[in-house]
Amino acid sequence: MSVDQFVGLRITGGLLPADLPSQLSVGHDPSGKVLSPKDYHLVTGETVRDAANRVWAYLRGAWTAYREALDQLPAGAPTTSLTRERFLLVLLDQLGYGRVPTTGRGGITVDGQSFPVSHLWGVTPIHLLGSGTPLDTRTRGVAGAAGASPQSMVQELLNRSETHLWAILSNGQTLRLLRDSTSLVGSAYVEFDLEAIFDGDLFSDFLLLYTLCQVSRLEVRDEEIGAASCRLEQWRTEAVESGSRALNQLRDGVVVALRTLGHGFLTHPDNSELREQLAAGELSVSDVNHALLRVVYRLLFTFVAEDRGALLDPAADPAAKARYADYFSTARLRKTSHRRRGGGRYSDRWQALTVVWRGLGSETGRPELGLPGIGGLFDIGELDFLTEHQVSNDALLSAVRSLSLIREPKSGVLRVVDYRNLGAEELGSIY
Repeated sequence: MSVDQFVGLRITGGLLPADLPSQLSVGHDPSGKVLSPKDYHLVTGETVRDAANRVWAYLRGAWTAYREALDQLPAGAPTTSLTRERFLLVLLDQLGYGRVPTTGRGGITVDGQSFPVSHLWGVTPIHLLGSGTPLDTRTRGVAGAAGASPQSMVQELLNRSETHLWAILSNGQTLRLLRDSTSLVGSAYVEFDLEAIFDGDLFSDFLLLYTLCQVSRLEVRDEEIGAASCRLEQWRTEAVESGSRALNQLRDGVVVALRTLGHGFLTHPDNSELREQLAAGELSVSDVNHALLRVVYRLLFTFVAEDRGALLDPAADPAAKARYADYFSTARLRKTSHRRRGGGRYSDRWQALTVVWRGLGSETGRPELGLPGIGGLFDIGELDFLTEHQVSNDALLSAVRSLSLIREPKSGVLRVVDYRNLGAEELGSIY
């Protein structure tokens, strides 16, 4: 089960690995251990799932009553007090925080700057807004630091503070679990769509909310260490370490892919010219090795750009985008490589890839596929001679499989590589 299968969940900024939700949903933490009821302060015999189910039953009633009260408000009436009192503070109470205290008019001050966060539990800022208040844009009348949006204000507070590491932000429609993102790029948060979860009766998504946001995840366990001693931070550290192990496995996959493609190019019946150039010394083994590295790195870059939605021209014709997705996308190529071994001696999949890369490397792109001309890694150069030769579908799919699946050392389970959250440093490390 992937993040995409949880309707009410979104992870932004690579804060947590994409496969963590599926681990939590079956009752295991990032290290593979069973979630401990004791760690969640539960009574003997009650599992985390049992507790979440109990809270879920209570909150569904609270949600219905809150939504009915919200609907009875006159148009344009303030919603902050109602949203806080009738649902958000109730939700936090059921998650174990009790009656969360307000911060007062001054909010939280860091380095002389005031951040008007509404509530504070221990060292965890909690900013609660009214229904309909946008989280990502500035709203007149809604307090914010230097006119910032609620999201930006809370994120800046975490980034500047040495005391506060995690925070909760909600407007009753969406709840976000934020973390200091100074070591990442942009904002870093886990988002729960409360409307989708409660209106859609999505208990599996609520179970994740309970598992990640319950009070035991954010409480300070060591006063000397502070916020970094909480279990959620421990989970994140374990997940990062797990990701490092996965990265090492991915490097192994790159080696396998290079060997597979090298053998595929050199043995393809249509590549006699390539073999003759090698035999005559017109091409060296080093030349071929560098050309293969270029092919593999282009594959990795395409995987990342495509999975982040950054490859196609946003203004492209929807029909062109659909054509790319249906016939030329690497997502389709990767899924095919997962489903079956082999692919025959034909080279149509490689030819489709070279069409994409040549389009990206040209000035005009490939408008009929929604591809812009971006150059850079896709500029045609001396090391691109392999694009003039053929490699079988069998070899290409085998190489792609090596790049897109990793096997967990302990469980032996195959997992799909999360290219959407693979950073530039990780890509450089692989290269």
